[in-house]
Amino acid sequence: MKHDQLTEQAVRAAINDCLSGVESLPSVRADVLMQVRGEVKVKKKFSVGIALAVILTLLMASVAVAAGLGLFGQLSEREDADARLPGLESVSEKVALAFTTKEGVTVTIDQAYYDGTRVFISYTKTGPFDVIALGEGKPDNLGECDWELPGEINGEYFGSESPNHQVMVKHLDGSAPRWAKTTYVNVHDGLQAGETYLDIIGGSTYLTEDGALVGWKECIVPGEIAADELVVSLGTFTSETTYYQDETGLYVYVGDRDPAVWHEFTVKKDTTAGAKLVGTASGEGWTAEATLTASAIDAKGEIVVKCPQSWVEVERTWENPGHIDRIREWVLCEDGVVSEDWILEGTDPHVDGQLTYMICFRLDDAAQEMKLVPVYGESGMHMDEAILLTIAE
Repeated sequence: MKHDQLTEQAVRAAINDCLSGVESLPSVRADVLMQVRGEVKVKKKFSVGIALAVILTLLMASVAVAAGLGLFGQLSEREDADARLPGLESVSEKVALAFTTKEGVTVTIDQAYYDGTRVFISYTKTGPFDVIALGEGKPDNLGECDWELPGEINGEYFGSESPNHQVMVKHLDGSAPRWAKTTYVNVHDGLQAGETYLDIIGGSTYLTEDGALVGWKECIVPGEIAADELVVSLGTFTSETTYYQDETGLYVYVGDRDPAVWHEFTVKKDTTAGAKLVGTASGEGWTAEATLTASAIDAKGEIVVKCPQSWVEVERTWENPGHIDRIREWVLCEDGVVSEDWILEGTDPHVDGQLTYMICFRLDDAAQEMKLVPVYGESGMHMDEAILLTIAE
């Protein structure tokens, strides 16, 4: 079975999710969460370098320095760490909530941070959260197959850090009819606040050398429930999946999963967050307006671009046979240097004549000038059309 690179990565990520639990996926669903908020009027502009230094000083002033690193801090030391994790280590509150599932799996919520729009948590999972059973032949009473992969071999199609997956690779090698059944205790991808689901928009998980799973999540808080204090819950559930391999291919049977069990804790809003970064720019046939909200860890928001409808159609269809030179993305430049601490979360093409780019980046109080620079699909970066960010009073 052949796939292009993008499809292959997406398929493998989805299958890894089935194998190793939903928290193994970043699950960034920015397309669903995007909203167009309209125009913003700038009252007064200040030097972005001076203003950011003042803002970050105020944001960090009330933070006590911990004697040792919490989980956010430990995760920040990884080579592939999110650039915002050191900031989260500084501003987060200790939660230290631990609970044990009926399977004997212990989940500990180590830290949490709430900026009024998002809740971040770090957590650890230990115990028998990934159990495997192996057998010869085809088991009875499997029911209807959920995923047929003709001609595929388990180890060549799936990828996972799980030690049990490596056992499966050796067992389901296609040399004889065999099966493997995984029972996995999952941490739910999002959080819950009352009846409202807080969808995940960022995060990562890692297996440690001693077999624990450590990770962090970033979950969105809808504006209608935002408050100075929120009672939120982390859910756990158990899922079972059976894999049958023979000479004809691989067959996946997804069992029923247990209802989620939710565990409550309280987060308090960081009242120092909320400074606005704004800016406008224009080019041939388009105008753009950026609006971002700064917290102690990042600046997050959107760039709304009024543009030709042909640009919108390219984003909607993912096809560009005419090689239309449209803005593909925006990058952050700090004092003329492209920043590495940058996340483009997605593009919303659901409004005719308009594209909305969702963006997020770590604040740097040393930068004297911050610009959002358009990058075209054909002609590349256009520094002369950049949005200069300023602080809105």
